[in-house]
Amino acid sequence: MPKPNDPTLARLAELNERTTKSELELHPRHIRMSQLESSQLADEEIQAAFGDFDALWKSLSHREQGKLMEVHVEQSGVRSRRCCYFGIFPSLCYKNSGRRSC
Repeated sequence: MPKPNDPTLARLAELNERTTKSELELHPRHIRMSQLESSQLADEEIQAAFGDFDALWKSLSHREQGKLMEVHVEQSGVRSRRCCYFGIFPSLCYKNSGRRSC
């Protein structure tokens, strides 16, 4: 029988405690993962949502289309020298210092 002050016994108790804590932390994550999996869109739903995208895009003004593209480029992190050279989305081509960032 191990002695009460045995370091192995203390280590086993610590590992058991950590395992129990980890299992308790995993439970809400498993629930959330199940919720996300059940809320995934089917291919048909995605196709229906984007099926009328051309009509929606054409209904926007050039200014609105440009703003949406600017936000998309900004969020996706896509920048190219061509955008800077041709003056497309100039707000994305300059950092606060005023120097070109792309």
